[in-house]
Amino acid sequence: MHPGPARRRSNATILAIALLIALSTSMPIAVAAQDTGGTTGDECAEAPEGNASVACQGLKLAKTADADFIDAGDVVGFTLHLWNEGPGIASNVDLHDELPAGMAWDFEIMSDGMTDIGCLAGSSLEDGGVLRMSLDCEIATLGVTDMSGGVVIRVFAATDRTMCGSLDNEATADAAGPQEPIAASDSVQVRCPTVTLTKQNDAVGAVLPGGAVGYTLSVFVMDLPRA
Repeated sequence: MHPGPARRRSNATILAIALLIALSTSMPIAVAAQDTGGTTGDECAEAPEGNASVACQGLKLAKTADADFIDAGDVVGFTLHLWNEGPGIASNVDLHDELPAGMAWDFEIMSDGMTDIGCLAGSSLEDGGVLRMSLDCEIATLGVTDMSGGVVIRVFAATDRTMCGSLDNEATADAAGPQEPIAASDSVQVRCPTVTLTKQNDAVGAVLPGGAVGYTLSVFVMDLPRA
């Protein structure tokens, strides 16, 4: 004898109730984990919704002076190297270089094939009319590369005798993501010699009428040590 429709509906109801009871008892459910590779969000940054891993950028910055010592009147220069060691691509990269005050700075982009970089040299006058300049660059994306394949920028300016001593220069870089801003610096010694001038009468005592009068000028230049 086959069960009628009413018996089948009763059995279905019992099964549904049993299923609801099982779900409400917090039974462990096995879920297969997907290995996405790369750096996990906990190790790098809070991952965007729906993305289980984030590949962090590895920005590096170096600044190197053209020379350790220069003489007043020479051109001073610093070269900036900005690159990304990865493993992720760096985006919205900002480079800022606060240049030594009182000098008219210029710059040149020396990187090969860099088309998505924009740089601007800004200037202002401080109290007393001192010129203050800075360099700001924006890079949309910076792929993974070594130092030689990154961004290379040189800043330079003419010096004079008012700039004797140490010229210190520091640049900073930052990008979107969890990495803290980075900095790099270097310095140049501007050498200014000490000049001494003396003048001495050639004659000893008084000069008789009709006699020759002469003076000897002596100039002494004392160079500063290079170390």
